[in-house]
Amino acid sequence: MIKFFRNIRQTLIKENKTSNYFKYAIGEIALVVIGILIALQINNWNEQKKADQFELKMLAEIKKSIVKDNTYLQFILEERVKVIDSNCAVLKKMLKQNKIDSVEFNKNLLGIGFGFIFQYSDGAYEALKASGIDKVTNDSLRNELIQFYDFVGPRTTQLIDFHSNENYRQSERELSWEIFEYDVVSIGDIGLHIAPIRYKLDNYRDSRLLQYLQLRSTYAANGGIRIRNYIRDSKELHSLIDTELNKREND
Repeated sequence: MIKFFRNIRQTLIKENKTSNYFKYAIGEIALVVIGILIALQINNWNEQKKADQFELKMLAEIKKSIVKDNTYLQFILEERVKVIDSNCAVLKKMLKQNKIDSVEFNKNLLGIGFGFIFQYSDGAYEALKASGIDKVTNDSLRNELIQFYDFVGPRTTQLIDFHSNENYRQSERELSWEIFEYDVVSIGDIGLHIAPIRYKLDNYRDSRLLQYLQLRSTYAANGGIRIRNYIRDSKELHSLIDTELNKREND
C-alpha cells in the first residue's frame, strides 16, 4: 500500500502535474488522519469494553460478598445476639418474680457470656475504588456504593464498638469474675471455651449481678439493632446491583 502511494507521487512529479500532486497530497494526509482517528476510536472502544467488563465483574463480586456477609451476620443474630438477649431475659424474669431456680439459673449463664464480631468484606469495592470508582457508570449506584462502604459499614462498626470498648469490657470482666465461677466447657461451634457455670454469691439481688445483666442486655440490643440496619441497607444495595447487572445483560 505504501509502495502504491509512492508510485503515484513519483508519477505526478515526473509529469509536472503540480496542482494534481497537491490535491493528491491533501487527500493522502486526509486518509492518514482518518486512519489515525479510526485507530483511536477502535482503541477507545477496546478500552471502554475492558472497563465495562471490569465494572460488571466487580459489581458481581460485591453482590457475592453481600450475600456471604449477610449469611454470617444472620448467624451472629441468631446464635449470638438472640442467645445473649433471651438468656438475660430469663434471668431477669427470675429475679423480678423472685423465683430463683438455681439449676435453671446456672444453665442460662452459659449463653450470656457470648461475644460477637461485626465484620464485612469490602475487598471487591476497594479494588473497584482503587481502579477508579467512576468506572461505575450508573450515578445512583455509584453513590450508593460509596455511601454503603465508606459510611454505613465503618459507622456500624463504630457504633457497635462504642458499646464494647475497653472500659466496657473491663467493667464486664471485673463484674463477671466477682459473681460467677468459671470453667472450661465445650459450646457448639466455638469448641472449648471459658464460660460462667455457676453464680457464686449468696444474694441473687446483688447489685453487681443486676449491673452485669444490664451490660450484657445493652450489648446484645445495640449489636442487634446495628446489624439488622446494616443487613437492611446491604439488601437494598444488593437489589440495585442486581437491577444494573440484569439491565446491562439485556442491553
